[in-house]
Amino acid sequence: MLLRGHTHAFGQGLIFPHPSKVTDPAQFDLFRAVGLPVWNRFLALSTIDPSAILGPHAWLENLSGDPTRVAIGKHCALRGLLRIEPTGSLTIGDHCYIGDDTLISVNTGVTIGNDVAIAHGVQIFDNTSHPIDWQERQKHTRGILTGTGSDARFPGRPVTIGDNVWLGTNCLVRAGVSIGARSIVSAMAMVTEDMPADVIVAGNPAQVVKRL
Repeated sequence: MLLRGHTHAFGQGLIFPHPSKVTDPAQFDLFRAVGLPVWNRFLALSTIDPSAILGPHAWLENLSGDPTRVAIGKHCALRGLLRIEPTGSLTIGDHCYIGDDTLISVNTGVTIGNDVAIAHGVQIFDNTSHPIDWQERQKHTRGILTGTGSDARFPGRPVTIGDNVWLGTNCLVRAGVSIGARSIVSAMAMVTEDMPADVIVAGNPAQVVKRL
């Protein structure tokens, strides 16, 4: 069945189970039109557990074309955009929630533990997004604008999000950061350096404001 109101806040609305679990004929047309294209993309470009559920705006760009570079665990709910460059790899553990309008940009490697809650509008970058050298950046940007692509290389450092972490609305996690288990990143925070386990962090740049 197609789930409505299965999640809370901005996560409410349609979310689609694995195609094998859509058995109600009354829902086939909606699933074929909206849910199936999303699922087909994830099935082709990732190793995704069939217990996952996908929002209508979930999307995967795996530029390597290798589905083993994107591993998604059991009982996850995904509603955001995952972008993996040809050199990147992404691992998402079990029972993770990734909210609407979230962007995870992977050039090197992002590892997300189990039971991680990622609110809407979160951005995780393990890279600078564009080359530092202006000439290389120009070529890269023009390739994007014209659709011709680019062989530009830009710096990246792995990101690790520990088990049971909560990333608050519209926070930003930068390249090279590790966030310890059970910690909370407050809404709008910018995390630019490693954070320990069992803390609340807030601010720009984020700092520990409370120990749990």
